[in-house]
Amino acid sequence: MNQFTEKAIILKTIKHMDSNLIVHAINTKGAKLNLFAKAAAKSKKRFGGATLEPLNFVQLVYRPGSGEDLDSLGQLSEATFINGFPKIRTDYDRLELAFYFVKLILKVAQADALDNEPLFNLFGHVLKNLELSTDLRKLKLQFELKLLALQGVLPKLEGADDLLMAPLASHSLVELNSDSILKLQTQVRNVLAEYAEI
Repeated sequence: MNQFTEKAIILKTIKHMDSNLIVHAINTKGAKLNLFAKAAAKSKKRFGGATLEPLNFVQLVYRPGSGEDLDSLGQLSEATFINGFPKIRTDYDRLELAFYFVKLILKVAQADALDNEPLFNLFGHVLKNLELSTDLRKLKLQFELKLLALQGVLPKLEGADDLLMAPLASHSLVELNSDSILKLQTQVRNVLAEYAEI
């Protein structure tokens, strides 16, 4: 079976037995990767330090599998650290929000996606902006709106257009009063509860 080398962001790792890890990640095509990393906790050469920690941007070398159960997981043979978004990890509120974004991505990313680069780009950009954001509430709302729009399930919501049109880097500049934000948050929460069960 062919071996692939590609960049991805780690979403979640699950310990399996003493030293193995099950790794869930999203690649640059927006596809969810479900991989088995044998002896990952012991191998500093193949998986140095904390390379496979959630939120890390890494380069993976793996053979693909056909599903999420142990017998059909892809086989991860090597991972190289690229970026860990360190400013997120030193602030509890930023880290908590980052893991909320991860939860959403895990819900919507599909293993067989071939052309969902916008999903990966949205996730990567929101993590980059999360490091420096001065308005986490607005960044969260903008990410949710853009994610739902990408999935094609965002209804027309009054006051959402400015956030949808603005790049994530400009989220703090979008003018919305507190009442508008609260109203949008409630509407978005209802859509997410129905679509992604969150």
